[in-house]
Amino acid sequence: MARGGLIAVSGIDGSGKSTLVSGLVRRLAGRGRTVRSVAALKPRDRSPVDWASRIPQPGDAQARERWIAGYFTLVLASNAAEVVAPALDRGEWVVADRWALDHVANQRSFGLGLEEWMTWLKALPQPDVHLLVDVPPKTAARRIAARGKDPGVGHGRDFLSRCRGHMRQLAEEGAFGPVTVLDGSVNEAALLDLADAAVPSGEAR
Repeated sequence: MARGGLIAVSGIDGSGKSTLVSGLVRRLAGRGRTVRSVAALKPRDRSPVDWASRIPQPGDAQARERWIAGYFTLVLASNAAEVVAPALDRGEWVVADRWALDHVANQRSFGLGLEEWMTWLKALPQPDVHLLVDVPPKTAARRIAARGKDPGVGHGRDFLSRCRGHMRQLAEEGAFGPVTVLDGSVNEAALLDLADAAVPSGEAR
């Protein structure tokens, strides 16, 4: 059986990456492929991060942040091992909402490095196609505000600007393989067409 393909979609919050993931899944499925999406940095079981974040800090604030960074590394590794890899082996296609580049950029934006976890991150399946949806922080912040929901941690134009900078730098360095940067300021249909053009004939090869 031929191996499936992995398409990773990266971008800051409010970039339109999740909408793009849904669009790519529909388009690939319309071509007769077995395809699924995965929120790579979201745990499949109840996350301990919510209650951990509410615990008063008795001293070293970064101790908890380092633990959270490691926890999300393990979430990503678990989703890769238990969801992504088996699907690829079955010949299915996986479109991942976030991947290692997002995780590293997010943590750097919080002032944390992931050097001790880099072996884990480098061992993840490398995307056949890696898309970075790039938007100005002002645009992303406006989209986030329009949701009318609690944005959680890692919001605000300053954070979005830092995170965008880290993502662009990682993409330019090729730290996690080749990355195609897409202009996320265009409308949804145009963005989907740009992404589709980066997946030749719908095949990430």
